Formats: sequence, C-alpha cells, structure tokens
Amino acid sequence: MSWSLLRSSRPASPARDRPASPARDRLAQLGLGAGSQWPGQHRSRPRVLRPAGQALPEFALVLPILILILGAILQFGILFSSQIGLTNAVREAARYASVLPVVSDADAAAVAPQVLARLVGQTTVTTSGDTFSAASCPSSGSGGLLGTYVHPYLCSLGAPSSPGLVAAIVSYCKYQNPSASGVNPTYSVRVSVTVTYNHPLILPVIAQIIDGLDGGGTPGSFQLSAGESMRVENQPTLDANALGGLSASCS
Repeated sequence: MSWSLLRSSRPASPARDRPASPARDRLAQLGLGAGSQWPGQHRSRPRVLRPAGQALPEFALVLPILILILGAILQFGILFSSQIGLTNAVREAARYASVLPVVSDADAAAVAPQVLARLVGQTTVTTSGDTFSAASCPSSGSGGLLGTYVHPYLCSLGAPSSPGLVAAIVSYCKYQNPSASGVNPTYSVRVSVTVTYNHPLILPVIAQIIDGLDGGGTPGSFQLSAGESMRVENQPTLDANALGGLSASCS
C-alpha cells in the first residue's frame, strides 16, 4: 500500500482540515482560541464554608461598645450646645449692662437688678459691695436670656446641690486707663457677668461615667460656666473724683 493511500485513508482532523475562517484566524492572533479565557470571565473559586451564625455573637460583643460611644456623642453634643447657649446669654446680658451708665455704688445697685432680670427673669438680689447675685428663681416667665438660649433650662437658685442654674452674678469695678506721662489719668468702669449652671445628664449610663469629670458635687449633672466682661460706656473723661463713689477696683 502506498503512502498516498495511507494518507487518504486517515480520518480528517476537525481542527486541521476544516476550511479556514478569517474570524478564527483573528481570534488566534489575539490569543483567544479554543481553551482561552474571554475578557470579563472569572475562574470559579472554591467556596469557603463558614459556620452558620458566626456573625451573631461577634455583633453581640461589639453592640454594647457601639451603644456607649453613640450615647457619649449624643450627651456631649447636648452639653456643647448648652455651653454655647450659656455663653451667648451671658454675652448679651453683659452687652446690655455696658450701655447703662454706672459711676457710683448707688448706680450699680440700681442697674444690676435690671441686668439680672434680663438674664434670669424677675428675681430677688443679694448685694455684697459692688457684686450682685440672683437669689431666687422667677415665679413665672421663660427665665430670661438663659431660658431662651439654654435647653433644657432649670432654675435651682438657692439649691446648689440640684441640677439647674445655681449662680448668676453681676459685678462692677473701676480701673485707670492708659495715659501719657504728665496727663491727668482717666478712669473707666468694667461690668462682669458670670453664670454657673449644673446641666442635667439625660443618659443614666453615660451620666455615671462622666458625672465626676467636672469636679462638681451635684450627682446627675455636669457643671457649665460662662463669664463676660465689658467696659461700661460712661463719659471717657471721668477722673478719680467722678468715680469716688464706686468702691471696687479691678484687679
């Protein structure tokens, strides 16, 4: 049997003997022939079996810590908001006091109750020299500027161990203005407004953690305070004789 007969008797190879195709030739040039991986195809990976319910105990361990963190953020956010309100109320009261002329102890005694009434509402006033303190909570009304700016607002004047407002003080003092040598000095009056507020803590668990951070002795509250001092808008040519009736000097 001749070699040509043997070649003709072999079965045709599909890959070798099928007619040429331009598309198949192009795929072969791109390396995307038979057995190649097309773009976008992903080889299957073996699945890793996890025990059923494994995430549940992990979440149960982390949940209390997350609740404490979120509660602390909420509580400190309320405290920061009240501190800003307290500062705004004190600053506005000091600004109100700065436009009321005071050149003597009698003037201070007449003006200070007006300032305290604007700050905390109608209240009785205790006097110590040129320092005036609110002594009682208003029987009605919104609580003045503090009731407007601070939330929640509670008044505890006369009960310093309770949450709420525990002190509101207005004081006056005189000081010498800077002047050149050989020039008669002039004097000005300074008014100072200070407030102490025991802010109630609304979250019991968080309250037990941060209750002692302020150094105060009132349980269930965090002590906030704010103060502002401004020059009273008197005549700038006041001398020592004109302010002789104001006894307190600024330190």
